[in-house]
Amino acid sequence: MLQSNVQAMVLEMGLYGDFTASVNMKIGLEYCAKHSWISYTLNFMKENGIQAKVKHYQLEPARQGDKSIMQVAYAAGYRGTQLAHINAVRMHNNLVSISDLCNASGTKLNRVFYHRSKFRGQRNKFLWPRSHSVERHEWDTWMNFIFRIFPQGTNNVMLGDWIVKDDQDWLDNWDWFVTEDYQWLCFLDGEDWTMYAKIQTEHTGYTSAGVALCPNNRHNMRRATVEWSSNNLLVDSTDKWGVPMMKKYKRKINGYSIDRPLVPWMFKFIETSDKIDKVLEDIKNGTVVAVGDGSYFEIYSICTGAWVISSADGSQWIKGGGVVPGLNRDKNSYQGEVASLTGIATCLVALAPSLGRATSSIVVASDNDKAVDSLWWKRDYVKSSMKSIDLITSNIDLWEKSLVQPIPTRVKGHADKLHRPLTFLEHLNTKVDHWAKEIAISEKSRPIAQDLHREVGLGLIRIGKDVIVLNLNFSIQDCLEKQQVHQYLSSLLELPVEVIRTQIKWTCVERARKSRSFKQNRFITKVLANDLPVGSVLARRNHAKQATCPCCKMEEEDPLHFLTCLEHEDIIISLLDELEIHMRKVDTHPQIRDFILCGLSSWFKDPEKGTINFNPCQDFIQIAIAQNGLGWFGTLMGFFHKSLIMFQHDHYTEVQSRRTGIAWGKQMACKLWDIIYKLWTYRNSCLHETSTADELRGLDELEDAIVVEHRRGLRTLDGRKYGKFFKRDLDTLLKDTTQKKKAWFLLIRSARELDDDTPLDNFTHDDLLREWVGLTPIGVT
Repeated sequence: MLQSNVQAMVLEMGLYGDFTASVNMKIGLEYCAKHSWISYTLNFMKENGIQAKVKHYQLEPARQGDKSIMQVAYAAGYRGTQLAHINAVRMHNNLVSISDLCNASGTKLNRVFYHRSKFRGQRNKFLWPRSHSVERHEWDTWMNFIFRIFPQGTNNVMLGDWIVKDDQDWLDNWDWFVTEDYQWLCFLDGEDWTMYAKIQTEHTGYTSAGVALCPNNRHNMRRATVEWSSNNLLVDSTDKWGVPMMKKYKRKINGYSIDRPLVPWMFKFIETSDKIDKVLEDIKNGTVVAVGDGSYFEIYSICTGAWVISSADGSQWIKGGGVVPGLNRDKNSYQGEVASLTGIATCLVALAPSLGRATSSIVVASDNDKAVDSLWWKRDYVKSSMKSIDLITSNIDLWEKSLVQPIPTRVKGHADKLHRPLTFLEHLNTKVDHWAKEIAISEKSRPIAQDLHREVGLGLIRIGKDVIVLNLNFSIQDCLEKQQVHQYLSSLLELPVEVIRTQIKWTCVERARKSRSFKQNRFITKVLANDLPVGSVLARRNHAKQATCPCCKMEEEDPLHFLTCLEHEDIIISLLDELEIHMRKVDTHPQIRDFILCGLSSWFKDPEKGTINFNPCQDFIQIAIAQNGLGWFGTLMGFFHKSLIMFQHDHYTEVQSRRTGIAWGKQMACKLWDIIYKLWTYRNSCLHETSTADELRGLDELEDAIVVEHRRGLRTLDGRKYGKFFKRDLDTLLKDTTQKKKAWFLLIRSARELDDDTPLDNFTHDDLLREWVGLTPIGVT
């Protein structure tokens, strides 16, 4: 059912190539039905920049230079409803290309399309979905399109030779034919032929009475376009089968022809011995040995696979490899191991022209047990949550295409782990491991190739520039959420989205978050989201009467004020001293240590200053500029530029330390987050001091109200009961503790409200103040 829906969508779009291609979605979604689930899916993909290559039958041109009808209509300026009208008539007549509208020679419009009745001819063998009858307004738009594209019936789209795959294809996609000697006109209806004899006295005329006969040499007949006259049939035009020359794949390996590699990015860096005839012979005999290995350099975010196919005696060999695509967080040594096995299968399929029809089974080995196990898997074992699902499905398809089948074999690890002579397989494994590392080192500074085309396995899925290779549902959702995060951080840090996405070493941030508790991560998320309960946020939540800073009393405390509050100077100095001790402990490069300390110290004093007093060495200038460009708030949040992490990693390499720059970045992010949390804790300790809390909640309003109530005296209150409360001196009363002042005011104000003798002040309408002193909120009885 899924395949049927996809094919129906392909026909409804009527465009050449992959219907999920961005260009096709842009055009097709303007006129395709909006209510189908496929349309909803395509719209979602278009909105979020998702590209997914789906395996399906694709519409192709019938002739050289041909164009799809809907592509021509879009290029002519038709949009929206007009395109929908043209598409409705096109589908009603079961047409795809401009050549379907033309006569056999492709020079002009077939005049049958001037008529409103359904076209009964044969232009393809597709199973078209049922179409509704054409409405008048749809027909009017169609005729407007016809007159515009075929002025005076002439075709302006230059059509060349027919593109025909085989003899039967020549007959299946047309209906009228003329024999080579032009003596018979033939009509094909399904499997039935009807032949009409030529009228000898007329140049293009044939009798209208036909005979049910099957013509001889029918594959050599010419396609024809026929018009009906009053008494006979007239041939308007004809065209013969002229198959265009197709470019052949001409690459060779050591003089032997090969087919086009189905996974080209794992068929690079090809090297061979002087001769490979023994390799080919051993493949046929099943005695050849193939070994693959992968390499993952986390600091460079590069994963490679390498492979070798060797003759049984090791005298001849073919080796190759490539860089494995995918998101940085998805790359690992396992992916490289599976990719190396993909390279072996790709090579064996490509060597098919030199192997003939020989079938055999060969040893395919790897030192990764899970990668070896994947060679046993079949199509029904595949799940969308698998790791490296793109490579695993590619392997399954490649081995199904290959006449050579694998014998999965485990090989021991690297040479330095063994205390005995190496076997032949182990020797090859160490060679391939070294080869994979060489590829990684040579390619680490080059941009990853964007052409990740492969003709087997799971279709290529992209979201923007990210390639999805594992756990499809989670990875797609994660990529979409990351796009939103990048957009938000771009606005917060005032940096381009591309800088946020590509220049920050996100691996350090991800690992730092994994090492922290949920509570700690939630706090950092609130800092980034400007959602901490400070200032106006507290006032909005009715937790404070004023939005002032509890430390420096600054009005309208913003969410990040606690980081740069002037009252925090002493504790900031102490925290920066702790940070310096930590950086010395983890052997931070002196330039990085001084740079970070100077930058943070300057930013804490004046966030708007923008410059720091730091003199970098020549090698560190560009790195300092790059990190400074991310901003010091970004640095405080653990966002380190890739070049800074690499500079620290190179420092560890120089001092022969086993530490890595990524581990340093993770530890630094955690330490900086601790600084933020300690500043927040200090700010809250000031807030929750009794005097400060009372001041924020309305102490001034309380004292003003007490003065008014005391000066008003008893008035309507019972003197025997309340008189003693007014005998106290006002100054003495105001010097009491906040709790005693609240108790005095609660007693007097409650009695006033019972006597309906309440003065107008903030306590008459502000529920926050009323609840603070203990009065019943307004409207509550």
